[in-house]
Amino acid sequence: MATSHRIKSMHKKGTLYMQEGRFIEAERVFRKAAMMNPNPTSLNNWAECRFHMDDYEGAMIILEPNLESDTIQPFAHALAAQALLALERKDQAEAELSQAVDDYEKGMKAQLKFGAFDAGSWADNSVFIKAVAGALGYHRTVLTLHQRWEQYHNSPHDRFLAGVAAFNLGMFMEAMAYWAGLPWPDWAVMNAYCDVALAIEQAIIPAFPLGYNIPRLPGEIECKTKEDYVETLCQGSVRMIILGIVLDPNVDKILLDATMRELELLIRVSEEWGISLAKSLIRAPRGRVPAEVKLVAAYTLFALGYLELDGQGDVIGALVKAWNTLVVRASNRSKDSSDLFNPLRLYTELLNSDEGRAYLERIDLSALESGYEKILRAIRGHVVVSEDASLGYENIPEYSGPQAEAKREKEEDKPVSTNVKLTQALRRMPVGWLNAACMAHGLDPYVMHNRTERAEALMSLLLDPDGLEMSIEELDSGEKELLRFLLARDGWAKFSLVARRFESTDGDGFYWETAPPGSVLGRLCSKALVAVGRAKIDNREYKIVVIPRELRSILTELLS
Repeated sequence: MATSHRIKSMHKKGTLYMQEGRFIEAERVFRKAAMMNPNPTSLNNWAECRFHMDDYEGAMIILEPNLESDTIQPFAHALAAQALLALERKDQAEAELSQAVDDYEKGMKAQLKFGAFDAGSWADNSVFIKAVAGALGYHRTVLTLHQRWEQYHNSPHDRFLAGVAAFNLGMFMEAMAYWAGLPWPDWAVMNAYCDVALAIEQAIIPAFPLGYNIPRLPGEIECKTKEDYVETLCQGSVRMIILGIVLDPNVDKILLDATMRELELLIRVSEEWGISLAKSLIRAPRGRVPAEVKLVAAYTLFALGYLELDGQGDVIGALVKAWNTLVVRASNRSKDSSDLFNPLRLYTELLNSDEGRAYLERIDLSALESGYEKILRAIRGHVVVSEDASLGYENIPEYSGPQAEAKREKEEDKPVSTNVKLTQALRRMPVGWLNAACMAHGLDPYVMHNRTERAEALMSLLLDPDGLEMSIEELDSGEKELLRFLLARDGWAKFSLVARRFESTDGDGFYWETAPPGSVLGRLCSKALVAVGRAKIDNREYKIVVIPRELRSILTELLS
């Protein structure tokens, strides 16, 4: 009896530690409890701690008795599915998830049959199982299970997960219906979720995937490094909150201003989706998106080298228009219009751009309100620039380290053919890599309106023997040797072979536009002369290095 009471007390203490995120302390408690009495609950709790400590294999070892038991173990099988997914053993994860669903339904039916139904404890396994199904990408399954299990368990958390599933399936109004009724204040952030879902439904902003984790404010997430911060910004739940703030017409001005930096960074680090978001915000109907938001979106696009809005106007025009709106708004509140809005970064960028200077020169000063005219004259004369007069956004740092390496490795895992066309190779490159390739061959990517124009200009140069010859002459001996090595093998080779013979791309990072890669292979990739990806060969998948097929004959001649 004493032992039973002690184990119960240990479980209570360990659970408290887990709720506080103190998994090392919790693991010690649950391990001791499991040693005293290796019952299913003790083993599950111990394994869950190991999972949160990123020891997925250890979690699977601890769970083994529960998984092999004939008893009903929905939580154990769901946790095993989660661990196996983290170990990239998806087939096994799917099997464990299926067993978790079966066990849960058997258990609930048995409880109902014998009148022992407990909606507060065992039944809440539904939340965990659905979250694991969502992590596996089975959004339709999450909705199906929710509808099937409402009779057993229908907590706010259950309805939140159903809303996430609907959102990921493109059913944005259904997602809002699930989220709208969640209780305050614990679920107050659902207002932002609903606003964003509605904006996507109305085509105000582009859709994005949403995770099944409980939403937390960006400031509540610990970020020890810049990489952690970038990763946090890219989380669907954080995107929801940032966008919910910038789309709220009644948002507090201080909160809106504080969110502008996050919005700029979000656009910058989110690649194609970020670009699409910025363009969507600029094109949003008047009154739907604040002028401050349009200004940041237009500025960020401009800074990234985008000058056109997909045939629907120019970025600089949108930027100045948003700026003018803010100046005029401020003019109505202050007589000293020269100090109303002094965006150093904006007009510095404009003055350092041929397109920007041309745009400023075309503006008819006499048609502008006096306050705006005064500022614009100052911009033309470049006389009011001061060190402390800025929008308040820091320049985005160049990220390196694990996060940048992970982003590059993700790109290297994209599918590719051993006979890939040059158009396909350029299309699969991130925009920063495409810009880097343009610059490597003497092309200025920023005078071109979009990535399509950049890709076309680069392709024209690469397919022109005379144009390519100049670039080949500038290659070092290692780069030429690797090209000859690939050409001698029909234009491609396994990545492992290239890495052994030359070197891998480890340490090359991702942001090649400002930090070019250092390896021989990375340098050739950054010049669009080779591509890295995964190809199916003899019914097996290999990571390969390949020269686009149109370049092989030209390179053979130039390198002979």
